[in-house]
Amino acid sequence: MLAAKLRASRDLDLAYTEIAYPLGTAAALGRRVAHWPGKLVVKPTGEDVHSVPEAVYGFDRYVAPRMLTDWTLRQADAVRCISPLVLEAIATRTAAMRRVIPSGVANSTVDEARRDLGVARADRDRCRREVAAEFGLGDAKVVLALGRIHPIKGLEYLVRAMARVRETVLILAGPSLSVRPHGDHATYLRSIASEEGVSARVRFPGYIAHERVHQILAAADVLVVPSLLEAMNKVAVEAASSGTPFVATETTGVWKFVRRDGMGRAVPPRDPQARARAITDILDGGWQFDHDAAREFVMQFAPASVTPQLVELFEDTLP
Repeated sequence: MLAAKLRASRDLDLAYTEIAYPLGTAAALGRRVAHWPGKLVVKPTGEDVHSVPEAVYGFDRYVAPRMLTDWTLRQADAVRCISPLVLEAIATRTAAMRRVIPSGVANSTVDEARRDLGVARADRDRCRREVAAEFGLGDAKVVLALGRIHPIKGLEYLVRAMARVRETVLILAGPSLSVRPHGDHATYLRSIASEEGVSARVRFPGYIAHERVHQILAAADVLVVPSLLEAMNKVAVEAASSGTPFVATETTGVWKFVRRDGMGRAVPPRDPQARARAITDILDGGWQFDHDAAREFVMQFAPASVTPQLVELFEDTLP
């Protein structure tokens, strides 16, 4: 069907696909079948180019998807990499033009980062009161992880870190996935929390509706992105726009965009002790969140910044 559409669209100059496998593969095959003369730009996801077998993650774990992904990247005329991590991962997999253009965030996120400091603080206080009442937090500090509950997110190491971070509550917000060998991952993490003696301080609210994401981010004292390997991570950007510092692993693509201190810390991906130290450093009051640095950081992902870069990539790809 795609080939038929391309054959019927001879005046179409360029096709852009946001996933290398299988959508990019379908586009590359359709171009060949239709003898379509246009250009193909592909944006691979982290799962396209990264693989962590023990975390049940990555198409590279399977021969056919790996071969088709490599073939697709070779067929592309240009590749959009959403972080330097992706650029490194495809360095030897294609000769196509490659450019780092991060994923964009919503304009509402940009607007939050631009708010007056007093307005932002009042908003954080309101969100904190609402979330504290909902979860019965009292005066406890809030450590938050927001996203899919999946082994690739490294949440086990965050739960283990909580045994070293006192007087805090950990909120693991997001839908839980069932994967081998652990089954339902939230259930597995509950067993880790029990093993570490922190069950009473770990909450699993499940899926958070989009309209509530800002509320829970603004209510947190620190966001933790403990991913074992992740191409990007927009939640960290949304946290910075809300005035919430973050602790991210060095293997999370978003950390590569941090240019100034004052938003958080980077830690190794499988080190609970280092994670606990970073969280404690932020929570103990001796660390100051830099709103100006956060604003500059968020602006890198603003539609007004990302869109011209994408247009330039398309123009440079065309004859």
